[in-house]
Amino acid sequence: MINSMIPYKEGIFNKIYKFFKKLFRKNVEVKKKIVIPKETNSFKERIKIQEDKERKRLLELRDKWENGEIKADDISDEEIDKIVEIYNEETKKIEEETEIIKRNISKMLKELKQETN
Repeated sequence: MINSMIPYKEGIFNKIYKFFKKLFRKNVEVKKKIVIPKETNSFKERIKIQEDKERKRLLELRDKWENGEIKADDISDEEIDKIVEIYNEETKKIEEETEIIKRNISKMLKELKQETN
């Protein structure tokens, strides 16, 4: 419309808009600081749980045995005992989780019975 034959008159709202646009468009220098921690052994690194290398090795042995890559004769008796302990721990954990789920289901059934009555 600016190059048209009809003269364009700018309204008060357009003037206010342009004023604020110019006001906030100014280049403002923002100073940024890069903070490098002096202590490399931070609290976060100290509390990080590191995976047990022996357990990881035993789990890899177990996976290889389950997949048929190695035979039980290739694994020492100590390693077999430790793998059996891992199986027992996992079984106990699964039983605990199952018990929790059973309790939740029975609780939900009781709530449903109460709602229907």
